[in-house]
Amino acid sequence: MMLRSLVFWSSLPFVALQALDLRRRAPRLAGADGPNSGVVGSGPSLRLLAIGDSIIAGVGASTMDKALVGRTAESLANLLGRAVEWPAIGRSGIHSGGVLVELLPLLPDAAVDVFLVSVGVNDVTSLMRTSRWRRNLDDMLRALHAHSPGAVIALAGIPPLHEFPLLPPPLRSVIGF
Repeated sequence: MMLRSLVFWSSLPFVALQALDLRRRAPRLAGADGPNSGVVGSGPSLRLLAIGDSIIAGVGASTMDKALVGRTAESLANLLGRAVEWPAIGRSGIHSGGVLVELLPLLPDAAVDVFLVSVGVNDVTSLMRTSRWRRNLDDMLRALHAHSPGAVIALAGIPPLHEFPLLPPPLRSVIGF
C-alpha cells in the first residue's frame, strides 16, 4: 500500500494540469428525470432505499426507473415476487463525507429492508486519502445499520476509472491506479 501511495503521489505533478483542465471542461450532467421514488411489482412490500452519488441520482439514465435504483427494484420485484418501494437519495458530485453529513439526515424514519449505496468515485477524483474514505464508509455503514438493523446493505462497486474514455492518458492511468 505504501508503494502504491508513493507511485500515485509522485505521478500527480505530471498530470495536475491535465486534471485541472478536465475538471474545468468536463460536462456536468443532470440526474434522471421523473420522481425519485416509486413502487414496482405486487405482493408483500419490500423497502429498498438507495443513497449516494451520481449513480443514485440517475446520471446517465433518462428516468429514475431506468437508473440503477429503478432497475434494482424491478429485478428484486421479479426475483422475489414482491412489491418493491424505492426512494433514491442521491446527489451528483457528492463524496463519502458529504453523504454522511448531507444525505444521511434525509433518511426516512421508517426502517428499510435493503440499502443500495454508491460512493467512491468522487472521493477518488477529489484525492481523498484512502484511510479517510474507509473511515467515512465505516461510519456510513454503522449509521445505516443503526437506522435499520435487519437491512441488507449492498455497495455498488467503483467503476474501472482506468477505462473511462473522458479521462485522457496519462491521467486515466494515474486515477485508475
